[in-house]
Amino acid sequence: MILQFAVVAQSVAIDRFTNRLSIFNVCERIEAPQFPIFVAELVFVAVVRREPNEPAVYDTILNIRLGQTVIGQANLHIDFEGSLNNRQVANFQGLPIVTAGELQFGFDLPNGVQVNATVPVVQVPAPPQARA
Repeated sequence: MILQFAVVAQSVAIDRFTNRLSIFNVCERIEAPQFPIFVAELVFVAVVRREPNEPAVYDTILNIRLGQTVIGQANLHIDFEGSLNNRQVANFQGLPIVTAGELQFGFDLPNGVQVNATVPVVQVPAPPQARA
């Protein structure tokens, strides 16, 4: 199995007629003047491809880490349903971000390949206060 792509975004939509995926507001980085913060909603999207002789169904765990700390998990049941491609969409709401670092979404494929998408979390200066 190989990864075609993995991305973190604010939201996604799947057209009910064509099954086309649209990804909105890709997260290249998260900026905050102070921590902790809560990210209202993030979506992890991964598309993997398998060879005909590879498993069509398997279970794995999607881990969300901030540095070395696991801040979220989701069980993934991956079923290719007779296809060679599979799309995984995992939606997370209210993610706690307690410090700057690397926010990493990832899971393992049966052949040991890791699927990862990383978003830097950066502390930025607070905006200047308005003078009265």
